[in-house]
Order: sequence, then structure tokens, then C-alpha cells
Amino acid sequence: MTKKNLFQSLNCLSILIMLGLSLISPLTLAQSAPNYPNKINFYIPFVVQNGSKQPTTQISGSNFGFNTNVTENDQIRYGWDNVAIDLTYKTYPQAGGGWIKIYLENENPDSAILETGNSPISIKSIAPKLKEGRNKIILVFVDSSNDPAKSQSKASLTFNFQSATPPPTINLTEPAENSLLMAQFDRKFRLELGNFGLTSEPSKELDRGILKVFLNDIKTKPLAIIKKSTELDANKHIVEFGSKEFDPEINIPDSRTSRLIFVLAKSDGTNLESQTSKQMITNYSNTLKDLGLAEISFGEPKADRLDLTTDGERKFIININNFEILSQLSTGNNEDKKGYLQIFIDDTPIKTIWNKKEFTLNELEYTDKVSSKKQVKVQLVNKDFTKLVPDVSANLDIIYKPTINVDPNQKLDKNQVQKGWSLLNVNWSLIVGGLIAALIIGGIIALVVKG
Repeated sequence: MTKKNLFQSLNCLSILIMLGLSLISPLTLAQSAPNYPNKINFYIPFVVQNGSKQPTTQISGSNFGFNTNVTENDQIRYGWDNVAIDLTYKTYPQAGGGWIKIYLENENPDSAILETGNSPISIKSIAPKLKEGRNKIILVFVDSSNDPAKSQSKASLTFNFQSATPPPTINLTEPAENSLLMAQFDRKFRLELGNFGLTSEPSKELDRGILKVFLNDIKTKPLAIIKKSTELDANKHIVEFGSKEFDPEINIPDSRTSRLIFVLAKSDGTNLESQTSKQMITNYSNTLKDLGLAEISFGEPKADRLDLTTDGERKFIININNFEILSQLSTGNNEDKKGYLQIFIDDTPIKTIWNKKEFTLNELEYTDKVSSKKQVKVQLVNKDFTKLVPDVSANLDIIYKPTINVDPNQKLDKNQVQKGWSLLNVNWSLIVGGLIAALIIGGIIALVVKG
């Protein structure tokens, strides 16, 4: 092959290679470069955890997901092309520049949670708005028109958020299941909160917020919003309030199966997943009958008896309905229609736990040296010694007559008694005679001295 032919062959080969590259290169570049369906190539490639970039997964288009739990110490990194992004463009709009608006779950105006121009985005900056578990944030590019851009200029990230502190817990300890709620009684409620406290001030802290009380459905207006709790320690708060705090404008229908739902919420009103509930009997209009309420009364002695004179041996019999009296101290939460029988005399507790439906004053180890009017009171209480609602008690007025106990070994027969009285009479005679003699002698001495 001549040099001329070799040169022509090399030229042809070069042309063919260049032609091949011209056909292959666009396809190769298109496959290797990011290609997202928005005008600025907006995408979310990484989540930074412990200083290391962890890749996201492209779900579809500009929608991304991240499988590892995200904490407030992590960061979200986003990328883009062709424009400048900085929050200053919000105040000073310019063509070719813009800023980022972040929404939670959807793009409704009230779902906006942050405005930024910085990448990466700190999870800590949006953590107060996130819920424990799955969240979806939408990053929207806002251009020089200062209006949120259309769908071609946004990207989303779905991830599981795990707060740095343990999730809040809520436990209703008072009242018991199926307790009665009525307009004329202020039913007391007591809840224990873990890793959460109530506040009346706006707060971005994850462990501070409010308590909402709903009737049957959390989508309705709350019966009450409670903003005060008492801190027992760093992780435990106690909440106490009464049914008198329920919104008086909310109608509470009478029902044997009403359910109160207690929901923890952020201070801005956003409900958290931590909630509890209990079934209650509501009888605000007094249309429910035969509610099976606990009852107590005196069976013996009857209050209408003419003679209510009572000594230590007289037996009292108690009638109790719809209530189980416990024989000893019991721990745990209160239970419906279960607790203790207590006995008082003149409002002084004599027995705080009595497990029988009968007693005598001697059994109660009660005594008084004076015969007088007394009031005996029996009362049913919960396991924590709080009164039932409504109060369940009964009173009985008696005339107490002390029991005179005589030792059988010291009993005297009739003759001994008569002899005793005779000796006593003789002794008194001697004493009186002595006094009279002393007076006479004293008088004589006085006359002699005077004379």
C-alpha cells in the first residue's frame, strides 16, 4: 500500500470514528447526566447522616424516597441547574434567581413549614413540624415572580422521622371505665404523661404542647383544651382537671357508650399520634334510668326507730348494692364499682378499710366515757380513697351509751354490797360528826380568847 493510499484510508477511518462518536455521544451523555422532569433539573440526591452522604431512591420523576430513619441531626441535600438559589431573592427578586419553599404532605398554603435558600437543609429546622414516622416534604422553587413555581420546578422526599427524644406516652388513671358524667357533678380526670409536658405558651419543642379532649370523634371540636401539667421528674408529668372545664356550648348527648378521647398535640394545635380513650356514661339531660349506680344504706338500726340508744354491743347492718368492697389495700388504677367501705363517727375516720357489711362499736374499738349524741357515717370510696361520683354514703344519728364492763372476778354478793353501803354510811357519819365537833370547839376557843 502506498503512502497516498494509507493516508486516504486513515482519513476515511477518522471520518467514520467521528461520525460514530457524533451518533453515540448524545445517547451516552443523556444516560449519564441527571434527567428530571422539571425546568431546573431539581432533585434530592442525598441525606447526610453522621457526615456521610447516603443516596436517596428515585421513586418517580422528581419524587424521591429514603429508607433509613432520619433524625434531627441529619441533613437533606438537593441539587439543581441553570438558576441561582438564595433566600435573598425573596426580598430582591431577579431573573435567573429564586428560593425554596418547603411544604409538608401537600402544597396547601397552611402546609408551608420553611423558606430557605441553603443546601443542605437541616432536619432540626423542620423537626417541630414533623410527626413520628412517615413524612413527605415538598421542595418548591420560587422564581423572580415571587410565586411558587409550577410542578416542573419541585421535588419531594418521603422518609421516616425518628425524634431524638422518646415518643410521648399518655395514660388515663382516673376515672375508671364506664364512670358517670353528669352536669351537676365535677368529674375529676387524672392523666400521666411520659416524655411530654403541657404549656400555655407557643413552643417548638417536641416534648411540649397541649392536651385535647374529644367526645367520640377527634375530627369534632374539642370538649376541652388543657394547657397545664405538673412535672414529677424530667420524663413524667401529671395532668388533673375536672369535667366543669368542658365547653358548655358543646352538647353532650346521654349515652351509655360515650367515648372520651384524649389526644396530645403540639402547641400550634397539630395532633400527635399519642392518644388514649375510655368509655363513659353521659347523662347530662338525665334521660338515662337504672344506671346501676353504687348504693349504701343502714339496714339496722333503722333511722326511724324511736329508741336509737346504742352501746358497744349493738349491731349495725349495712346494705350495699352495685359495689364490691375490698378486704385489703389494693394497688393499680381505680376500677368501676370496686373499692373500700369506710366508717366514720362524727366525721372522724374509725376504719378506712372495713370488709364486712356489719359491725359493732366494740369491733371498731370505739369507746367514749360520756353518753352523748353521735353520728355514724358509712362511705364507699375508690381504690385510691377518692370519693365516688356521685358521693355514696349514709349517716345515722344515735345516742351513744358507754358500756360498763365489770370484771367477773370482782363481783360482790348482796350481803357484801349491803355491808359495803353500811361501812360507807358509818364512814360518812364519822366524818360529819368530826366536822361538827371541830366547829363547836373552835367556837368555844374563840369566846375564851375574846373574854
